[in-house]
Amino acid sequence: MKKTILVSIITFIFSFFIFTLFLFPYDTVVKYFLNNAINQNRIPVDYSQIQSSPFGTTIKNIEYFYKNKLSLGTLKIDYSPLSIITKSISAHTADSPLDVTAVYNGKTVDIKVNQTVSEIARLVPQVEEYVKKGEIRAEGRINPAKMQGKADIVLSNLSVATPVFPSLNFRKITAGLTLNKNRLKIEKVQSSGENKISLNGIVYLNYNSLYNSNVNLNGNIDISGMKRDFKVSGRLISPRVNF
Repeated sequence: MKKTILVSIITFIFSFFIFTLFLFPYDTVVKYFLNNAINQNRIPVDYSQIQSSPFGTTIKNIEYFYKNKLSLGTLKIDYSPLSIITKSISAHTADSPLDVTAVYNGKTVDIKVNQTVSEIARLVPQVEEYVKKGEIRAEGRINPAKMQGKADIVLSNLSVATPVFPSLNFRKITAGLTLNKNRLKIEKVQSSGENKISLNGIVYLNYNSLYNSNVNLNGNIDISGMKRDFKVSGRLISPRVNF
């Protein structure tokens, strides 16, 4: 009798575990929390499909809306039932102009970016026409609960075209970013090569509409020995540059 009861209990626990692990409506739960976050924070983002399982979630055809619709591709999030204990979750983009990998470790998120500048420029049509080539690498860590973090950025072989200079090349540009709430501080901008640029200042981020973030930057540019100070101000979508 006792043996039968024990077998029944074990069978029940095993069946409950299998149901929870494989038959739980992950899609519905993830969609509920994601839609709730989008609506509460008024984020202009949409997507076409969510596929979830005990080992990951895929969010397909993510689109960001401002004046135009921008396709951000697919976001894949990897986790496992053990993530509840390890508190480790990773995510990466796919079929996207953004090549980003992020790893959450309980309190902080480590972010890595490695891609061409032209792909990022596609997200800002006003900038895209001026970017000819270049590569960007970035590594940073952010505490999402406090919205604080730091990142280091390296731009290599950057080539841009402007109305004044048809071809402006920078061999290497490095920069440091510090985030505190909605203040993104840009500092330690250094460059090497025939042309040089220095830059510092603050971007006041508008999380509900990033294109409407306010820019307040000061810098100096050295083009083959010709040096000029400049200031960048206004909205990110349509900044004013004064020399």
